[in-house]
Parts: sequence; structure tokens; C-alpha cells
Amino acid sequence: MGQLIKNAPGIIESASKSPLGILALAILVVATVGYLFFRDENLRVRAVIYLTMLTGLVAYGIAIRQAVIVKQHEHEEAKPQEAKPQEAKPQEAKLPVPTEVVYSGRVIDEASQSSIKGARVEADISGVSPTYTDSNGQYRIQASRTLDGNRVRVTAKGYHPYDEIVSFESSNKFADIRLTKIEPQPARRRSPTETVQVRLWVTVNDEETHLPIQDAAVTLTIDEREPIRCYTDSHGDCVFNEVPSGALGHIGIMARNYKPFVRHFSPENRNELRDIRLQRKPTP
Repeated sequence: MGQLIKNAPGIIESASKSPLGILALAILVVATVGYLFFRDENLRVRAVIYLTMLTGLVAYGIAIRQAVIVKQHEHEEAKPQEAKPQEAKPQEAKLPVPTEVVYSGRVIDEASQSSIKGARVEADISGVSPTYTDSNGQYRIQASRTLDGNRVRVTAKGYHPYDEIVSFESSNKFADIRLTKIEPQPARRRSPTETVQVRLWVTVNDEETHLPIQDAAVTLTIDEREPIRCYTDSHGDCVFNEVPSGALGHIGIMARNYKPFVRHFSPENRNELRDIRLQRKPTP
């Protein structure tokens, strides 16, 4: 209440300047002038004058009420607001950055425990190329540290292939990878008229990178026989079984993004099929 009394002059000024306040004052002025001129008239005329004065007073009262509300609102906005404490934002946990490490191990003969030189070691890790063991049977693979197991494949001439899931998280040192030697089958006696059957092994690699080409279509044609087709595996290998040892024919190879390849073969050049290299098609 004290604040309203203190602001009374300003409230009256604001009410008098508002459209409703101006109209109310105009009504009061007209009613007052009418009363001065017509105060001696009959009761009906004076009643109209009094009613007009009352209307002006009510309108002016409403104008003052609106001015009071505006002043109270301005007073509330002028009060200093208490600063709210800011909540501390949780810090985002930083993920550990993978570390580039070198994994190493040995490839040995399971029976004799001797080192195997030239064994191909391939880890199923993105961006990691195959490697080969040195004279001590040791190999090194450089890759990012991972908590997941990865498939490791090892192949060596005269040994059964190794294909297992190896865990990399505990140490940079692999356990020895033991390969089992392929035992030669005893030769059986054949009749003079029996045709010797052999396995024809074809390996397809990229001419530039020397990496194996997977899913290449290899077609074998011998004499007038119906062609036989197989597809290379992840090592670029394709094997035809029971091929006559003295057969003559040709090999055709088709692979996506590579030029077609055709080569005639005979018993003399059959071993050359173990390292066929395809040329990439020129990029348009």
C-alpha cells in the first residue's frame, strides 16, 4: 500500500495519458459544463448529467486500475533476480586411442619342433598384408591393438594349413604355431594301361601387389572334353583333381576388374600355373 501511495502521482499521470483515461476526463468535463448550464432544468435533464458524470468517474477509475497493474508489473521486473547455480556438465569420457603394436611368433614343425622357413602368415585384420617367416621361423605382424580375437591362417609347402582364432589382447607374443607335415601316400602299382591321375593346382595373384585374387573363375579345358570350372579361394588357389598326367589343354581365367587370361599347358609347364598374375583393367 505504501508503494502505491508513493507512486500515486505517477499512476494518475499514466491513467490520464491512457486512451481510456483521456475519454473519461473528456466525459467528466462535458458533464461538468452541462451541469453548469443546465442545473436549473427539470429533474430528467439533471439525471442525464449525473449519469454522464458517473460514467466518466467509473471509466477514470478503470484507467487508474490499469495504471496500477502496469506499475506493479514494472516493479516486479525491476527486482534483481537471484542467479541460479549452474549445474556442472559431466565430462565426456575419452576413449583410449588404439596403439599400433607389433605381434610376433614362430611357426614350427609339430613333430620335430624345428623352425619352418617361408611359411605364409595371414591375419584377418583390415589393412594388414600377409607376411612370411624368416630362417628362424619367426614372423612379425604390425596392427592396432584389439580386444577381439582374429583369424590367423598359416600355409607352408608340405604341411597342412593352420586356420584358428587367436586372441591379441593379452600379449604381443603369440604362442608357437605348430604345423603338421603332410605324409606322402605310398605309391600303388598301376597296370600299364592305367592312366596316372594328378592334381592340377592353379594360383592367381595380382601382377602389381602380388596379393591373391579371390573368386576368380578358372576354366580347365582338356582336348575335346567338357570344360571344368572352379573359383579361387582367399589364397588365390583353385585345384582340379584327377587330371591325366600327360594331358594337354588350356586354362582360362576371368576376374572382376582384371584382363582375361588364357594359357596352354602341358606336363612340361604345369608348374607355371602355380603363379599366374593378372593385369588390372585400365581405369576409364
